[in-house]
Amino acid sequence: MELAAAGLHQQPFRTHGKPLVFVNYSGQLAALDFLNSTYDNLRGLGLFLGPSLSGKTTILRQFVDGMDPDVSVAVVDGAGLNTTPLLEAVLGQYGYRLDYNSVNELINMLKVFAMQQTASGRSPLLVIENTHAMNPNALRVLCELASIKVRQSSAFRIIFVSDRSIQSIIEAPAMECIADRLTEEFHLEPME
Repeated sequence: MELAAAGLHQQPFRTHGKPLVFVNYSGQLAALDFLNSTYDNLRGLGLFLGPSLSGKTTILRQFVDGMDPDVSVAVVDGAGLNTTPLLEAVLGQYGYRLDYNSVNELINMLKVFAMQQTASGRSPLLVIENTHAMNPNALRVLCELASIKVRQSSAFRIIFVSDRSIQSIIEAPAMECIADRLTEEFHLEPME
């Protein structure tokens, strides 16, 4: 939903930095339970859905801020991202600032990183916002990342965020590894 459609001329809440105040409501608490449950699941891959301006980003920020500081977290806006920019953004948020010559090098670096983190008991969290607007090639790479395992655990905990249903994406034959890993889906309703 555009701001004008909501009768607003400017963004009503801060879009960067920590919010001034959190007002807990039942939908927010349920969303935080869903996010925690997804991360704690050894195969954790969740869909976090809700209309624009429903508070998804604010809740995600609160969740990430409350995580153990030893857990590596990448929150990437997937809108329009192709493979290389997606992988570079993820690696950058995990703290890597190296130049790579190919997509394979980027993927291999992420694999090694995720496997090391998961083996030490701190699986990295990957949050992709605006999943519905990603390039199909980037979605295929996410499928490859989603299939990495260490022992009985998935190497990445993944949360896909969207303001619309992405069921058709999840059910596509090329996304089978994501559909197989899907543990939960949560629909956030606007605060009433």
